Amino acid sequence: MNKIKKVFFFSNGNTGTFDEQGIQIPELQESWFRLYIKFLKETGYTDNELNKIDFIFPHGTHRQYT
Repeated sequence: MNKIKKVFFFSNGNTGTFDEQGIQIPELQESWFRLYIKFLKETGYTDNELNKIDFIFPHGTHRQYT
């Protein structure tokens, strides 16, 4: 596997991961929103509690956990 050179964090919660030649590495692209949801679940938040949180993305976009 090629080494990561760049990681982009997009305002829609996605990431773009690229190697030293600028080639995208899809298997290493995980949504930072999903990673944060996973983190909250690991700290004890339930699906019901997560459904009540208003997540606000850059540029003011709102998103609910579903």
